[in-house]
Amino acid sequence: MKGQKKIVLLFFFMTSWLLFIPSITMGEERGKIIVAKGVLTTEKCLKTPVCYLEWYDPSALVLFTGKRTVYHLEANEVPKWKFNSGFGKQVAIKGVLKGNKIIVNDLLPLEGGGKMSKACL
Repeated sequence: MKGQKKIVLLFFFMTSWLLFIPSITMGEERGKIIVAKGVLTTEKCLKTPVCYLEWYDPSALVLFTGKRTVYHLEANEVPKWKFNSGFGKQVAIKGVLKGNKIIVNDLLPLEGGGKMSKACL
């Protein structure tokens, strides 16, 4: 009896690592939740010194961060008016990061003219 219990326990511990493989791979597929701040614009506007409102294309929106990183955006149940009101402005975006694309869950235009207070220094 004792030998059988040892074999069963040994088998359990040897195969239990298999239970963790699906959670690891699913985590990679889901992506990482982030909050990013930057300017909501289009790629066309990034390439020229002037940006016209006519160039606004909801399918080509990007977030240009202070670290000069460009994230492509995909709306996920976010109303279009939020993107419209944030175009060309500083925004904070919460979403899921997959490569260089953010699947947007929420968008908030940031107030102010980009001034930094002494408290930030």
